[in-house]
Amino acid sequence: MNFRFFGAAAVVLTFAAIGAIRAALSFDGVIYVSADKYLVNERNPAALKRVFDYSAFEGEPLKIRSFKRLIDDAQVVAKDGAVGVGLGHFVTKGDDGRGALACDYYGRVTLKFEGEGIMEFGEKPVMTVEAPCSVSSDLNRIDPIWIPFTRLIAENQAPARFLEASFPDQAGVRFKFENMTAEWPRQWTLVSVKLHNEAAPGREVAIDKTGMGRMIERPIVLTF
Repeated sequence: MNFRFFGAAAVVLTFAAIGAIRAALSFDGVIYVSADKYLVNERNPAALKRVFDYSAFEGEPLKIRSFKRLIDDAQVVAKDGAVGVGLGHFVTKGDDGRGALACDYYGRVTLKFEGEGIMEFGEKPVMTVEAPCSVSSDLNRIDPIWIPFTRLIAENQAPARFLEASFPDQAGVRFKFENMTAEWPRQWTLVSVKLHNEAAPGREVAIDKTGMGRMIERPIVLTF
């Protein structure tokens, strides 16, 4: 009798496990966890949070989900003469095979924009912004990367064709402009996004202009 009981119990547990796995997969990586599972940070209280966890994926499936997550939750905000771009955040697979916050694993974000309405020798102005990757108190979001257009223009009324800039109060943020004219474009379209790690060449996830066009219905445009 005991053998029959344990055998039946094993069958029930097996089907329950299969059901749990299928249920988890049906969420395509969206799970609910305590923030402390991934973060030891005083800014983030230990609370149950909805997290996009892709650490169970690898290769192309991981890349596709990472690309989509970055762009799907992208937001543009404006404040005090600056425009900020916030991206979606997620948990990726770390080198040890365990879950790691994307910002911790990669470390830096590079955004590339093309200026609209102005061309130089048939080429659009290009703005590249490189900044630290900082996860917000919401594990699913990257803190906005701020572009202080008012200050940039004030200090470069007639920008050189190639221009680089940085500001002391934006530690680790670098701005680079190419194909500029004497007039600043007032609209910039986001054409590529890259998460990368300066200490680990090759550790990156990047979306180019073609990929952006396929993933989003409307372009992400900054206006100032």
